[in-house]
Amino acid sequence: MAWGLTLLLALMAAGAFILATLAGDYGWGVRVGGAAWVGFLSSIVLSPIVASFVHKRGR
Repeated sequence: MAWGLTLLLALMAAGAFILATLAGDYGWGVRVGGAAWVGFLSSIVLSPIVASFVHKRGR
């Protein structure tokens, strides 16, 4: 459950990054690479936060 929620939030962050870069003059390679980086870092940061939240909610 926690990994699925973490993945969902990381994908949402990556999508938000792509939407934010649509206003600029960036190539799609830069957009996708940046979104992958944002998604990867978001999953690292959110993993312990989401896991503890799900664990506390289960009690």
